Amino acid sequence: MIMSNEEKHYTIETAATYEDVPEPLLRAYNRLCMLQNIEEDLGEDFVERYASQFSKGDTMAIHIVGQAILTQGKEAVLKQVLAAVGEECPD
Repeated sequence: MIMSNEEKHYTIETAATYEDVPEPLLRAYNRLCMLQNIEEDLGEDFVERYASQFSKGDTMAIHIVGQAILTQGKEAVLKQVLAAVGEECPD
């Protein structure tokens, strides 16, 4: 989920890490969205601070989702993410 500008009331210390999300694909997708929001709102330095808290495996998963979005498109990847958790993409 990408938050609208009106919903973005966070600091780098309170930014969600989605540790409680059991599905790895959804967790990586959420983290990528958070990274994009942080970059837009707070800048590159904060992106690095946020990303530094993840393991190499978590970071790789985020990169894989990002590459999938670049090659397949965001809508296609979102459908895959939602299918992984048993949901359908709203039309």
